[in-house]
Amino acid sequence: MNFRELCCNCMYLKLILQEKFEIVCNYFDEKFYKWPKIILKINIFVAVIYPQMNKKQLFEQIKSKKSFLCVGLDPVLENLPKHLFKYDNPVLEFNKQIIDATKDLCVAYKPNTAFFESMGLKGWESLIKTWEYIPKDIFTIADAKRGDIGNTSAMYADAFFNQGKSGMSFDAITVAPYMGKDSVGPFLNYVDKWVIFLALASK
Repeated sequence: MNFRELCCNCMYLKLILQEKFEIVCNYFDEKFYKWPKIILKINIFVAVIYPQMNKKQLFEQIKSKKSFLCVGLDPVLENLPKHLFKYDNPVLEFNKQIIDATKDLCVAYKPNTAFFESMGLKGWESLIKTWEYIPKDIFTIADAKRGDIGNTSAMYADAFFNQGKSGMSFDAITVAPYMGKDSVGPFLNYVDKWVIFLALASK
């Protein structure tokens, strides 16, 4: 099942459930019409969970594109081209234009989370929307370089891997392992996720 089929199935299920609830409510109106009328508001939430990329899919991307290119997304607000400031979110628009120009050439995108975190709430929103915009057949790396005591690392892992909690589910994350096993364990507990350890910097 592809992503579009999944969305269609979710919407179809929503319509069926709404119809069923309406039938039940109409039945009770007819049978117990003397009762005070109760208005029920039913909210049905459909959460779309994006599929994760496995090793085979990543290798297929590398072979089909004949590329190992990973594009970093490190936006600095004051360095953006001036024409982007006509948009409500110039950082997001910058990222989208970079993605549109490179998605046929690269096999991965690597947003550096510090560049988004430095912009506060709007930066986090831009990071989430950037992750959502990246085609789902392209590998995503959260360049976060996290690493702390166990329970803190667990929260970091949720932040970048648990879409239900944070709105994002990157394929991989960069981790600083210098505090030992407890600091990396929570990341490794996620199935079908990749953990990239920071071992030797290029500078």
